[in-house]
Amino acid sequence: MKNLRTLCMLAVLLFSVLMNAQETEARQAVKDLYAAHGTLPSADDTVYIFIDDEPDARKYLPAPPDTSSMEFMDDLLQFQWGKAQRNTPRGAQASRESLWTVEMMRVLMAEALSIDTISDTETPAVVDRSLCPTEC
Repeated sequence: MKNLRTLCMLAVLLFSVLMNAQETEARQAVKDLYAAHGTLPSADDTVYIFIDDEPDARKYLPAPPDTSSMEFMDDLLQFQWGKAQRNTPRGAQASRESLWTVEMMRVLMAEALSIDTISDTETPAVVDRSLCPTEC
């Protein structure tokens, strides 16, 4: 068990080193691209989010529980319970509601508003075309 934990820690360390190297290469490639065109990126026109620019989750998320603790066992049991819900009506509902399409949002909002459907003809006041893409 201890060897497996050490191996996992080494794999994570290697992965983070490789990702940091790729991020440094990407940052240099962007700088080279801007330098080739005679301009340097400013804060307003940077289109890439680099690792340095992202929030550091280690500062606000707690560490995972130790694998020999009761908290870990609780996490594992909750995970297994969630997986067991997939082939139930509750799991089917969660799967349906995870689709964020215009049609699905109309169905969900109609249910929340206790009406049959949301459409241009039946509920024109609810459908605001200015907030909707052209296909809706």
